[in-house]
Amino acid sequence: MTIQEVKSTGCYVQHQFLDEGHIDELKEFFKLPESRPGVVEFKEADIENSESVVLNDLFRDIEKIMKQLDKHLEFHKLWFQTTTSNSIHAFEAKASPFLPHIDTQRYTKAMVYLTDVNLESGPFTTSKQNPNNFEELRKQIFRKNPAALEYQGNRPEFDTTVVNFSPILGKRGMLVVFDTNTPHFAGKIEEGFRQILRFDYWSKKHILKN
Repeated sequence: MTIQEVKSTGCYVQHQFLDEGHIDELKEFFKLPESRPGVVEFKEADIENSESVVLNDLFRDIEKIMKQLDKHLEFHKLWFQTTTSNSIHAFEAKASPFLPHIDTQRYTKAMVYLTDVNLESGPFTTSKQNPNNFEELRKQIFRKNPAALEYQGNRPEFDTTVVNFSPILGKRGMLVVFDTNTPHFAGKIEEGFRQILRFDYWSKKHILKN
């Protein structure tokens, strides 16, 4: 499997992308307690001005991967995110990314898992379909309600009894690159917590505007 798989299946997985020592350094740098859910957001300048050599090296590695995939992709933001079962229950009261959906604004995202991912810890789940097959649907959703969250506008489109979804499982240090135009959803955490670094990229050719 190569990074070009993203173009045909919407997803690429590389196990052991980040080693144990670098994972621990990154978790120490962000200093978000494992017991407290939340997000730390970085822009490019924040990464460049940080004192973390590991973070800067990782960012350069992700940049190379993204440019190899599509030279038009541009960095948008980085999230360091801790999610717990309790925070998921609170979030569900507002909206639900835990149902199959595509994103209204199309991104290519690179997630580096800083914790092991099994069925209980809320794995990212994808249908592994060609993302271009859903471009017209994405535009239809946007035209219907540009302000709506994507998973509020297209719940009926992806019946899990018809579309085959697969969870992405693996050890911490795994890299997952995916196109948000492929039907996907976040797995619910049944126990423990999940920590990830998520690098969001987009291309001007895919940005929809009113």
